[in-house]
Amino acid sequence: MRTAPFPRTPAQVRECLTLAAEGAIAVERDGSPMIAIVPVEEYERLVALDRAAAREG
Repeated sequence: MRTAPFPRTPAQVRECLTLAAEGAIAVERDGSPMIAIVPVEEYERLVALDRAAAREG
């Protein structure tokens, strides 16, 4: 997952959202992931993978 710095200005928020539109990102603050922004389709895919792994395990 790509990372982006925590936005502190309106321009940084727009940049962060532009990155999120291209795929999942983790927003970091002080070097630690704080927020994950994931498109719905990717989230649904990850949930399906998690459920499949749970059934197998």
